[in-house]
Amino acid sequence: MGKQNPGRGKAILLVGCLSMFIAEVFAGSSRIWIIDPWSLIVTFWLYLGHLLFLLNVAFRTKRTSIPQLYLFGVLFALYESWITKVLWWGYPGSEGAMFGLLRGIAIGEFIVLVFFWHPIMAFILPILCFQSFALSKELEQSSEEAILKSHFKFLKKNSILMKIFVIMIIVGSALLTFNSGLDLLTALIAGLSSTALIYILFKISNKLSINDLKLGNKG
Repeated sequence: MGKQNPGRGKAILLVGCLSMFIAEVFAGSSRIWIIDPWSLIVTFWLYLGHLLFLLNVAFRTKRTSIPQLYLFGVLFALYESWITKVLWWGYPGSEGAMFGLLRGIAIGEFIVLVFFWHPIMAFILPILCFQSFALSKELEQSSEEAILKSHFKFLKKNSILMKIFVIMIIVGSALLTFNSGLDLLTALIAGLSSTALIYILFKISNKLSINDLKLGNKG
């Protein structure tokens, strides 16, 4: 196995910031999270901890394909969604749940959170984005060391997934603006602050590899 990257702490922080940006900032739940005490102390570590834990379960069980990671992401959502306000009261700024409440649970929001938002936006997309960054720093390592082999086809510039990713960025930006009360300045500051932090972590990382996210002895 490859040597442990001395800068893996930066890599771990980077994937955590990606998860916060894609899942929380776009949703408008933690817009300018880098100066919000609750987001820094609780939310960031919640997302990072769950991402690392489930990704390492995937590593150890050798179930790292996109469909398999999606199922791990659903597991994440099944218990993380219970501490999300959206599950009980609907989306911010809305007059209530999309399709009403079923025994106190917003059923429409539950479906979105469990089967789309958390597995895709909080788990799979941050991992794919991280690997895309790793490929761009492919100086002293091969692509096989930088990313998961089964993910390579999804990271090509002309892949369908990359086109979907671009669409999600556009949709996410629109959601951020809407969830900011159509306050373009707040939405701009929220987007730029997270982007700047991600860019800084990317630039100060000499090398990135998906293996940096493996916990314990990589042997």
